Amino acid sequence: MRLLAAAVASLLLLPSIAAAKSGVVLDSTPQGYEVGEPWVVSITVIHHDARVELPPRARLAIRIDKQSTGETHAFAFRRRHRGAFTARVVFPSAGVWTYRVTGLGSLVANQGWEPVTIAPAPAAKSNGSLAHSTARRGDSSAGWIAGVAGGAFVLALLLVWRRAGRVQAQGSRTGPARTG
Repeated sequence: MRLLAAAVASLLLLPSIAAAKSGVVLDSTPQGYEVGEPWVVSITVIHHDARVELPPRARLAIRIDKQSTGETHAFAFRRRHRGAFTARVVFPSAGVWTYRVTGLGSLVANQGWEPVTIAPAPAAKSNGSLAHSTARRGDSSAGWIAGVAGGAFVLALLLVWRRAGRVQAQGSRTGPARTG
């Protein structure tokens, strides 16, 4: 009877053991990116629901494959603090791409993510569109310069207009003296 109870208990625990997660967790995906736009991705490696500290010799990369042509590129991950790894991935052409992490052997052998569609890069038609695309990526120095210059110009116009109004008002109050 005890043997039967132990067997039943083991079978009940089996799903929770099987549910333990192992593999790689990405902090983002490249969905919605354009050609040439850098996707900076960080990963965490887990085994049985616990974070894994990889040895210093670990050489991880993210591999991207274009589905229509078989074009392949690999981008090395750089080790960051406390075992975190970060890679900077740039998709060279528009289309449907798959991606996967390499360098972890069987831990991620069957792990994959949905393919993503990378959009063509927008054509730079003028300096305005270049400034817009730069500001969108977080470097808004061109926008700040334009805003400050425009604000200074408007302020200067207001000061000149106000001063001209004062001079005119003072001139009408101190007009020619009347003699009688």
